[in-house]
Amino acid sequence: MKQSRPWLYDAWLALSAANVSLLGVWMGLLPYSEPDRFYANSLPSRTHDAAALTNLVLLAVVFFLLIRALRKLLAAGKTKAAAGLFLIPALVVLNGLRMLAAEGLPILRSQLMQVAGERTAFWLAAAALILMAERIYAWRNRLLRIAALMALLLSPFVLFSVGQTVVRIIYPPAPLPAYPPPATRLPPVAQGHIRVVWVIFDELDYRLAFVDRPGSVAMTEFDRLRGESLFATHASSPATDTLPSIPSLLSGRLFARYQPAGPDDLLLFEPGSPAPERWSGPTTIFASARRKGLNTGVIGFYIPYCRVLNDVLTGCSWYETSTRANASGFQFVTVVGNQLRSLAETSFFSLFGQSLFVKRRVRYLGELHENACKMASDPDFGLVFLHYPVPHAPHPYDRITKSFTKANTMFAGYPDSLALADRLLGQLREAITRAGLWDSTLLLVSSDHPYRNSRQIDGKSDPRVPFLVKLPGQRTSVEYSPPMHTLVSRGLLEAALEGAIRTPEDAAKWLEGR
Repeated sequence: MKQSRPWLYDAWLALSAANVSLLGVWMGLLPYSEPDRFYANSLPSRTHDAAALTNLVLLAVVFFLLIRALRKLLAAGKTKAAAGLFLIPALVVLNGLRMLAAEGLPILRSQLMQVAGERTAFWLAAAALILMAERIYAWRNRLLRIAALMALLLSPFVLFSVGQTVVRIIYPPAPLPAYPPPATRLPPVAQGHIRVVWVIFDELDYRLAFVDRPGSVAMTEFDRLRGESLFATHASSPATDTLPSIPSLLSGRLFARYQPAGPDDLLLFEPGSPAPERWSGPTTIFASARRKGLNTGVIGFYIPYCRVLNDVLTGCSWYETSTRANASGFQFVTVVGNQLRSLAETSFFSLFGQSLFVKRRVRYLGELHENACKMASDPDFGLVFLHYPVPHAPHPYDRITKSFTKANTMFAGYPDSLALADRLLGQLREAITRAGLWDSTLLLVSSDHPYRNSRQIDGKSDPRVPFLVKLPGQRTSVEYSPPMHTLVSRGLLEAALEGAIRTPEDAAKWLEGR
């Protein structure tokens, strides 16, 4: 084929190179297993599949024209021009291979920067790029043969990618199950009756927020709340990851491992127990709150609260994290353009400023916060659980300009996200106060786990998380210094709802008994 029909040979090479370039897109569309469906609020559609096939053809045409141009340049002896022309498509293809390697080799993802540091990793990447450019120039007489050999070795993946996509278009995956109907709305509690708003700021670190806070970061709302709350100085969380930490907190039991078993099923393992149990509404604080006659609600992200716990929730909304599919949009033309754009960016870094993942975070964070303020200030709700995706990465907030314009930062933006958490807390407090509910609300503010990359900020780490409890009518601060575990949160809140805890001194005494 190479000798008899060189254009056909070049077309096959171009198709293979285009397919490799789109590996990140394929990985976001094809391998959707049952565990993946647990985290999904929407699945890749036929629109995403059709866009990927369209981009495969478009890129193949571009690569074909480049290959033909390279052949002419090399035949004319213009090897320097050929090397320059080869560099950009080579970067696109290598980025596709990087995405594939990153799925199996975590050191190529964030762990590289955890070990080397964000700035060091940037210079390492720059050095690798310079070295690659130098090698392309040095091997310019052989570069087409080297590239052709790589494309041939990877060409079988074309059949796999296209075949899988066509099968998905003809036989789309089963849709996600509909949310079960919410729990029956109960009569609102009597005016002045204690109500609970429980706020989890994802990956909020105690040390960086209160002990070694960067000097340029103002957290006036957290400091204000600290001045009128029971403030624990040695609180630890159930786990170092959101799962299984959140189910442990809501259930009041320690779970060491978890396993998604479908879109609405999460299996949890207690320490030392080989047998899992299903996480469900009756195992959580929401069920006990409803037995007390309270309407319950959740606004959160990452965990499909509304699919798993709706039978004990009066109101609920949740937001899935960004994926390669949902970050690219849902209209065909938009998806085509964004899939091509994704070839020049990662989850956190982009040549165009903010990546698609980061842009989507900004969009859903605004909606999540608006819904959180509405639910927290609704007197019909007696127990509200809010799970914010802040200060967890990515970090689009710029604390200097107070705008969501920050880009291309993975660790250095954490202080900005601390400032954002403070801003969100202040707005939440304002909404509750404006509704006349501040003095009847018990506000618990904590975190699911500390900042796991805190060493990238100042070289130190600390296992503690914030734990602030503002009781109804409380105006003074009580510091609680003994070591404690936030797993007691459920029991503490239930005791308060039953009237066993009325003052911060009551809360401190209750904690000492546990």
